[in-house]
Amino acid sequence: ASALQMTAEEAETKDVIKVGVIGMGRIGLVHLEAITKAPGVTPVIVSNPTVSKAEAAAKQYNIPRFSAEAMDVINDPEVDAVWICSPSSFHAEQIKAAAANGKHVFCEKPLATDLGETVEAINACNEAGVKLMTGLQRRFDFNFQRVQEAIANKEVGKAIQIKLCSRDPAPPPASYVE
Repeated sequence: ASALQMTAEEAETKDVIKVGVIGMGRIGLVHLEAITKAPGVTPVIVSNPTVSKAEAAAKQYNIPRFSAEAMDVINDPEVDAVWICSPSSFHAEQIKAAAANGKHVFCEKPLATDLGETVEAINACNEAGVKLMTGLQRRFDFNFQRVQEAIANKEVGKAIQIKLCSRDPAPPPASYVE
């Protein structure tokens, strides 16, 4: 199995990774749904400034704790990794705080709203020795992987620029625009 896949037997021998999720809007709930289905990963706390959203998500997914404060997730001693699904303007600050607390970070795109903050967030994770991953939903898309494979296998000439256009398979639910 690759680093991105594991068998059921491998999952049973791995330590459980305990995660906290910041942001219970549309994308936060999408990630939380995936986290609850992933082997070896357990959500232990969620947060959202509108605490009723955090409470509803905690109840729906049987998560023991919820909060209105992102820092409660970041400071939670049980949390190994933080999923940042908050508004973009908070990403860099939350990444740096998570890194300072020794937490690995998964952050929805973008990492920050400007280049300087992006560099600071990346450097904070490097200096703290924690992993940082950006959520780019097309990263594991078959068509995108096929393009990378064609380049790696020299099926095409030297890539100078690649411009792709893709669409989500379905629009977001009506509640997203309400």
